[in-house]
Amino acid sequence: MAQNLTWDTIFSTYWWTIQLDPSHPSNTGSIELSGYSKAQGHRETSDKHQRLCSILLMFIQRKYLEKSKRIMIYKRSAAFIDKDHDNLVLELTPFDYVLHPIYSDRRTEMIMFLKTLYNEVLKGNSVEYLKPKKKIVLTANIDAELNVDKYFIVTHDQLHTTVERLLANGHSKKAVEHFYKKYVEKLERKNLRS
Repeated sequence: MAQNLTWDTIFSTYWWTIQLDPSHPSNTGSIELSGYSKAQGHRETSDKHQRLCSILLMFIQRKYLEKSKRIMIYKRSAAFIDKDHDNLVLELTPFDYVLHPIYSDRRTEMIMFLKTLYNEVLKGNSVEYLKPKKKIVLTANIDAELNVDKYFIVTHDQLHTTVERLLANGHSKKAVEHFYKKYVEKLERKNLRS
């Protein structure tokens, strides 16, 4: 799927150049490759640290690290990529790396990630366990059902009984208070129309 994407050469957070080692047996053709962290028409994760970790793991998976002399990763420093002014944040070689001081997104975590990554790669071990875990975003929770439009309550006594039942069923006090205020407003609007 990734091969069919058009990469965003303007708005990607990261971009890189890979200087392939011409003496490596699998390298034929182009000596320098470039890449971008975002595909056109797609959103890039807001977690830039996680995005860079994923890029580094991609370099390992596709064997770019072992086939290259150097990989230089830049971070866009303005609204658009500017290859003359963007900051070089990370240099990789098959056996070492340099994380430049300009890189500040969770710097300590990145240093630990790079140390672990290189330690595993140099030992010939798998780095699968280093893949960032996908964040699961829950769109609904127990308090999401507290929509005033889902209830048919006519009196204040019924509202108080409903509030007590909601609290007893584990809804948060804050969510129930919000529900109560909204329902009181609904009852008052209904009474005004009557």
